[in-house]
Amino acid sequence: MADEANLPRIYHPDTVQPAPSRLYFFDANVWLEVISPPLSRRTFMRPYMALWRRLQEAGQPCIVANAVLVSEIMNRFLRLRFDVWREAPGTLTALQASGDLTGNQRIDFKRHFRGSEPYKDALNQFLAAWDEVSYFVTYLQAEVESSIVPAMLLNYGKQSDFNDKYYAEFCKAHGLWLVSHDGDFYVGGLNVVTANEESLAKYEEMKRRQR
Repeated sequence: MADEANLPRIYHPDTVQPAPSRLYFFDANVWLEVISPPLSRRTFMRPYMALWRRLQEAGQPCIVANAVLVSEIMNRFLRLRFDVWREAPGTLTALQASGDLTGNQRIDFKRHFRGSEPYKDALNQFLAAWDEVSYFVTYLQAEVESSIVPAMLLNYGKQSDFNDKYYAEFCKAHGLWLVSHDGDFYVGGLNVVTANEESLAKYEEMKRRQR
């Protein structure tokens, strides 16, 4: 029989409504849906977007961000823009004509994209999109890092993702509800909001075994 304390508390996004004093930590995938259309808009993300809108309409700052999350979102946003620019008609020809790309070189993010006008445009797009939602984002300092990071490194599994483990521990330390479609957040004592069918089914099976 499973110990309930070692199970996460998992909720489908459709069942979650705004509540006073409750704070949410959305992972980077959801953030990209919010600030990066039309590059994304994946069907399975619709429940998270609906939850985002409900929280936004409630009018209270209830979305938490930290430096690690902002870094991941920005980097992935710019990489998405780089992928589009790299495949655009004329990019390869223009780089070759300017002498910035020679021989068998591949178009590189740092060498060819960063600092270019398309990069500056993408960065300005990110900053403008972030500014639009910043009014209901609250920032928390990771005072708990001195205890989180050493423990993470001691128990770092081969299949682990550092950011995912950090987000889970950060949310537990601050009492945040973590919103993600990833199945990596099956962590005891953590409130997880997900539409991931495998995570939901696993949770229901573990609860059934407890009865």
